[in-house]
Amino acid sequence: MTPKPLATGQIPVPGQDGDAPVNGFDSLTVFKLCREKMISDYPTITNYRPYATGDVSAAIEGTGVNVQLPFGALPDGRPEGIMVCEITGTPAAPKITYSGPVDV
Repeated sequence: MTPKPLATGQIPVPGQDGDAPVNGFDSLTVFKLCREKMISDYPTITNYRPYATGDVSAAIEGTGVNVQLPFGALPDGRPEGIMVCEITGTPAAPKITYSGPVDV
């Protein structure tokens, strides 16, 4: 199942700190893992947006997380595109099980 991208700047679940672990995974750690994979797989894309609260969300199924990496900017402010990663494994040993672009 391909993860669905989140709206940029999506707010966290009510009562949850924006940078709190998601399904036990450290948000910044899995964001960086996904970014490294995207830079490796798509070296011509060099303008990924920095980490923002809401870039990591709980997986729809299972105990993993989904990460979104918006890149570029259109004249109206929307991202040119979004790369996503589906992360499974454990918080101590996260594993990317899917990565790639999605339609915006």
